[in-house]
Amino acid sequence: MRPIAIVGGGKSWVRAPFDNPEWAIWAHASCCEGLARSRIDRWYDVHRPSVRAGEKTWSTRYRAWLTSPETEGRTAPVYVLDGFTPEPDVPTIENHEIVNHVVIPWAEIQAWLVARGAVDREYVTSTGAWMFLQALSEGAPVIGIWGIDYEEHAEYLVQRPCLEYWIGFARALGVKVYVSSTSPLGRDDHVYGFDGYRPDLVHRHVPFKKTPVQRVTVLQAMGVEPMHAIPAEIQALIDEEIARGMDTTAAWAKAAQAR
Repeated sequence: MRPIAIVGGGKSWVRAPFDNPEWAIWAHASCCEGLARSRIDRWYDVHRPSVRAGEKTWSTRYRAWLTSPETEGRTAPVYVLDGFTPEPDVPTIENHEIVNHVVIPWAEIQAWLVARGAVDREYVTSTGAWMFLQALSEGAPVIGIWGIDYEEHAEYLVQRPCLEYWIGFARALGVKVYVSSTSPLGRDDHVYGFDGYRPDLVHRHVPFKKTPVQRVTVLQAMGVEPMHAIPAEIQALIDEEIARGMDTTAAWAKAAQAR
């Protein structure tokens, strides 16, 4: 299998190996304008159908690019997720409307990861992470990352740690992972302990709030009275069911067994 280059819109994308046919190029669909003339093997848009249909600051023709690629110059397939909850009251671009699309086998990818020691719980916080995990599960011997830096504050909080985690996971499996030299992914100039105090990191000591102890009455312990106050609108529904002769507790138990 060829090495795989994962490309986003960050400043280091210009260093990606577009001119080297030995590399497969997988790109974030938000780069469809900037990379329109570049060699791309796969595009990725993992967002909900309503997000796809939303206004894009980076493209005024994104819907056409997805649904009419022959007029917009797109030749590579768009990789998407499935299983979204229907959104009937908002504009959407559904999977079936995207010409030349491929559904990411996310369940198979998760099973592949778990079989190799990952925790049996999905940890994917960005398009870049989805791209990386699919490259890893498909057996890429080398994965390169360009244009995915996660330097912005919002991205840094949830997206960067996730991708850094999977980079380490891949390297532990023996996969070579290259990160552009200008990217902060998996890097820091500060060595804790040796380099002393960091003025850019401010510690705030906030004491934990003590939760007041709830005193339980005898009737609450026996289940005669609820542990917490029931809102009036919920109590009204309970009273209505009791008046109609419905055994609410038994019905809930039966429903739980059915699940």
